[in-house]
Amino acid sequence: MLNLNKEIPGFADKATRKQIMQSIDDYAISIGFTQKEADSIKDPRVVLMAYKAMVNSSANNQEMPNESLGKKNYGLELMNAMNAGKVSKGKLSGLLEG
Repeated sequence: MLNLNKEIPGFADKATRKQIMQSIDDYAISIGFTQKEADSIKDPRVVLMAYKAMVNSSANNQEMPNESLGKKNYGLELMNAMNAGKVSKGKLSGLLEG
């Protein structure tokens, strides 16, 4: 089972965890998530993935413009699919089509 306290530095501390989750929300919104989508990031796998993306983006000083995401809400679809158990072992087949 995934333990975010071990995976994310400082996550075990309640105040630091709150700051990290706010940063993840801010990052998600900056790449095109809506506030509602960002607020729905609760699955530990998605939290870890978002955290790593945020850290990597900061490290590389790269930004992805919102326009490149198109009109479809892929982030919400991915989170919903993961929460419903439809996505496993990194397989995303068919999820981003359409």
